[in-house]
Amino acid sequence: METKHKGPWHHGNGYIIRDANNDPVANCHYTEPQSLILQEHQLANAEFIVRACNAYDDMLEALKAIEPMTWNDSPLLKIYAKEIEQLRAAITKAEDKKE
Repeated sequence: METKHKGPWHHGNGYIIRDANNDPVANCHYTEPQSLILQEHQLANAEFIVRACNAYDDMLEALKAIEPMTWNDSPLLKIYAKEIEQLRAAITKAEDKKE
């Protein structure tokens, strides 16, 4: 059974990341003494996590749609061998499969 996250996620200009039901899923708040730099870093982390999680399904779907195009005898595939390997590795990593 696969459990999917309840997205889209948001952080509402705060450190707590919440799901579509407004339930907290992550906290980017540091326990160290606060400073303006740390606050900006915490918000940047929250924004990055939200963007990555919200884009995950679409990016994985796009990679998986392109991947079958890499299994033919085109001379271009030799030119882009490194990029094709990166594409396959990204799919494997995203699906948490052993490489």
